[in-house]
Amino acid sequence: MSNFWGSVQIDAEVLPFEDESFDLVYSWGVIHHSKHPDFIIQEIKRVLKNNGSFIGMMYGRRSLLALKLWVKHALFQGKLNRSLQDVIWHHMESIGTKAYTPNELREIFSGFKQFNTESIITPYDKNKFPKWISKFFPGSWGWFIIIKAVK
Repeated sequence: MSNFWGSVQIDAEVLPFEDESFDLVYSWGVIHHSKHPDFIIQEIKRVLKNNGSFIGMMYGRRSLLALKLWVKHALFQGKLNRSLQDVIWHHMESIGTKAYTPNELREIFSGFKQFNTESIITPYDKNKFPKWISKFFPGSWGWFIIIKAVK
């Protein structure tokens, strides 16, 4: 299996549910902390019934929070070649945290017949900015990407 971070060998177990067991799967801020998010999304698709829905949230790499992390851990340390992906991986919550673009998520969820995302600005994006300016930030700069997909 191949994903944005390269080839991986899956050593995870399948979910202990039969195929097409659920009408809805909900995951808020969990999948991007897993070792193999692609595998988890395949399992979600497997356990969803036909026309079943997934609702969730995953982190957005093109966000104000990601930029602030990069400024702190790359720019201010003179390591301008560090990517947002690398900074998030090493400095956000736990080692291995991932963040995505909406297009990357669309690719990961390509097996679903419907897929929509909405990026939203969070308090984490706005902190350290004056309130008067943060109200002008577009949602597309947000750390949370809300996902709705239908199998």
